[in-house]
Amino acid sequence: MEYLDQNAPDPSEVSAWPVSIRHGLIWGAVSIAIGLIGYLMGIDPVMPEQNMVAQIFIGLFSLLVSIWAVRAAIKHHRDHELGGYLPLGRGVKVGALTGLIAGALSAVWMMLYVTVINPGFSESIREAQMAQFESQGMSEDQIEMAINMSSWFTNPAFLGVSQMFGSLFYGLILGLIIGAVFKREPSGL
Repeated sequence: MEYLDQNAPDPSEVSAWPVSIRHGLIWGAVSIAIGLIGYLMGIDPVMPEQNMVAQIFIGLFSLLVSIWAVRAAIKHHRDHELGGYLPLGRGVKVGALTGLIAGALSAVWMMLYVTVINPGFSESIREAQMAQFESQGMSEDQIEMAINMSSWFTNPAFLGVSQMFGSLFYGLILGLIIGAVFKREPSGL
């Protein structure tokens, strides 16, 4: 049985930022390493039919890292900073903040990746879209219009912001699930 501090601090007096920053940086750094390894192995995220097994492995590993990061952050916060207690809302907060930090780091990586490391990334997406539209029998005018409409989705700033908000949302969902599992209220509440 784990030790529960009867004089546990009030959660409003304990910041969730330090544990979230620490685990968010780990999540973000591992995500960057995974992305860099994928790039060096020639795994092109634009072409899902290429290296499908490797992409599935990378996706599963990324999922496990994110679950580990949020779980570790919530568990550490509960056991070492809140005296063994954890309100559900605090678990959600820690998960969301951890995702936000990981997402911010990943956003910087994404912008660096598409502008410096792989500047042909946007062009690869454009070519893949054109090939897909041609196979669907679209005319050149329709293809050009569709490409122009979707071109802002490959903008480095949009990719970075979507990366950050995606990780924030993912951390929020994981925080809700893991926070519900790790929730522990004082018996007087």
